[in-house]
Amino acid sequence: MAVIADGVAEAEHIHQARVSLRRLRSALKHFAGWSSELNPVWEEQIAELFRKLGDTRDEDAIRTEVLPIIQQHGSPELLLPVSAQPSKELSTIFTSADTIKLLLDLLAFAYSEEDSERKTGALKKHIKKSLDKIHHKVINNAEHFSELEVNEQHKIRKQAKQLRYCVEFISSLYPNKKVQQYLKQLQPVQNTLGQYNDLFIAEGIFNNVVEQDPSFWFALGWVKAKQPQLQKRSAKALQAFSEVETFW
Repeated sequence: MAVIADGVAEAEHIHQARVSLRRLRSALKHFAGWSSELNPVWEEQIAELFRKLGDTRDEDAIRTEVLPIIQQHGSPELLLPVSAQPSKELSTIFTSADTIKLLLDLLAFAYSEEDSERKTGALKKHIKKSLDKIHHKVINNAEHFSELEVNEQHKIRKQAKQLRYCVEFISSLYPNKKVQQYLKQLQPVQNTLGQYNDLFIAEGIFNNVVEQDPSFWFALGWVKAKQPQLQKRSAKALQAFSEVETFW
């Protein structure tokens, strides 16, 4: 965020800032019941920062992760137009009084002593309730994933990512071997759903540029043809994960 505020951010800075904001949102969403000191405004402020970084990151991901694969499958060299990097706009956002106050409020909360006396046993009851809820959200539609609307399928992708973050947050309270085994079994779900989502993001971007650059017709056809295959792989990964035992 500091690099973005300075106006010199590269693609990886944008990516890591989004990851950090996504992790914060996951913590606030799934662990909010653990504390009475949370400000409900924080989540929306973080979500707005996340949205501001979104379009730039999507284009970078398609450029570096999807286009090279398409070109390996026979496409001519494709150059995705580079959107004007809104570095000045982002710099203004990340140096604004509202953003700085948000970060200071979050730091103050993180270093508060509110729960310093809470025993591990009581904390694990909260953990079980929180993780059970999101785990079941991920596997709830495993049997009929392919029948869901695309936006519902992508919602499961987000939930799987949130589940991983939440498990990582509390991992130090449980045997490392069990935690890593669970995360290893979750990884195929994240990978396939992430690749599936990338195809739809790419489709939207290619639709916007194909009229100016007809060479993108091949790429557009390729991502459309690949979607059913990734849908089947995602459904299979979810069904396998639905059989996994939780460690908490």
